[in-house]
Amino acid sequence: MSPDFARSTVLDAPTPTDSTDDDSEQFNLDQTDPSGLWRRLVDFPQQAAHAWQMGTRWTGIDHAVGIRRVLVIGMGGSAIGGQIAGQVVERRSPVAMEVVRDSDIPESDDGTLIVVASFSGETEEVLSALPTIATRPGVKMVITRGGTLAREAAALDIPALIYTYEGEPRSALGYGAMLLLGVLRRIGAFDVQDAEVERALAEVEASCLRYHPDADPETNPTRSLARQLRHRIPVVMADASLQGAAARWQTQLNENSKRWAFPGTLPEALHNFVEAVGARGAGSEVDDYPFHVILLEDQTRTNRARARIDALQELLSDSGIEWTRVALRGSSQLSVLLQACLAGDWVSYYLAVEEGIDPSPVPYISGLKQRVAQIGANYGADRRPPSLVPSGNR
Repeated sequence: MSPDFARSTVLDAPTPTDSTDDDSEQFNLDQTDPSGLWRRLVDFPQQAAHAWQMGTRWTGIDHAVGIRRVLVIGMGGSAIGGQIAGQVVERRSPVAMEVVRDSDIPESDDGTLIVVASFSGETEEVLSALPTIATRPGVKMVITRGGTLAREAAALDIPALIYTYEGEPRSALGYGAMLLLGVLRRIGAFDVQDAEVERALAEVEASCLRYHPDADPETNPTRSLARQLRHRIPVVMADASLQGAAARWQTQLNENSKRWAFPGTLPEALHNFVEAVGARGAGSEVDDYPFHVILLEDQTRTNRARARIDALQELLSDSGIEWTRVALRGSSQLSVLLQACLAGDWVSYYLAVEEGIDPSPVPYISGLKQRVAQIGANYGADRRPPSLVPSGNR
């Protein structure tokens, strides 16, 4: 691993006027990425800006008043947008945000906004929860591109914010986060000025230039980190303010890079994870312990938060475990969170490219959804699942 990057790096946003070097090394992605996923990554800042405008102008729940709690019901790419939005809202609003990645819905009251989110409109867990949601107290809304969810919401008289996007659910993070933030701003549950959002998105766009495939690979930190992650299992440890970004890194590494990855959060990790790190000790071959720990640092946080990362970094070094520190800066938490997510998107993308993997298709996700439906149909209404047996015996 290159010492100038693996031991410390800062992925802060250059000024929005910065541009990539026209003489930088180019590389052909047509074979590895035939669907052009990289173009959708490049488009993220514009997508987020469009989503913000849509959300702030949508009038579907203008009647909502006194919202004290928001439940976001969704899975996968639809859920992570709610998680990112929730971290931004809870930092500066008394409104409590909760993402429910299940079809079992918590209780609600008249001060609850229930947001049902599904990119495709065909998410089984979401559709199965909709009849229950319709009977619960509170304000309800749907965010989707259409499909069965939009039709059933209309039949239940639940207002739907419908958007158009061609791409993978995970590539629609801008819609998932910024549509919801825009709606919450409109109904008074989230106080933020347009100028703050515009500045944050300008900083995200500037970072995107730095990570672009046309940028000089020697100064593109996401491409450098991707090279270091080859033959490694990433463990993404984040300051609590970047917990949603750590989850995003994990899922993007899973889906784009087809790589196992695990998230964690500080300071919680100092109460469990570090025991495994310290007990391992230095001296073993790296390939006997093939982890690479990525430390996501929000440099707008307190010195106490930075000290935790410093201490963990020292322990990782003493134990001979590879690590990279990703220090992020921005004018607001929204800026830092979105930059952190974007960096992870590009790292996962370049890791796939480095290993000759098409990052777009997710055949095992599609296959497992079909298999779950088949097994569920076999159970029938009155049948119980078979007794659990070791997986190797099935």
